[in-house]
Amino acid sequence: MATVKFYVVEGRAKIGDFWNAFRIYVRAVKPSDAVEYVYSRLGSTYNIKRSHIRIADVREVEQSQVRDENLIEYTKMDRIIVYK
Repeated sequence: MATVKFYVVEGRAKIGDFWNAFRIYVRAVKPSDAVEYVYSRLGSTYNIKRSHIRIADVREVEQSQVRDENLIEYTKMDRIIVYK
């Protein structure tokens, strides 16, 4: 079974007329999965094309370095129940 790790993805995205810097903390199995998640999240939230997103750095970080409290709380869950 693969181990899920924390990654921080940093880069710039063209939102409107300006290039804005971003830093997103992600849980993923490998760095390429983290990058795909960032493309998906920025594309769906801001309607940005992949060509307007520049990834500068992807690196693995320890859980103590993660600043997203929702992501940390998500790691404490032992199961997800979906009601239909």
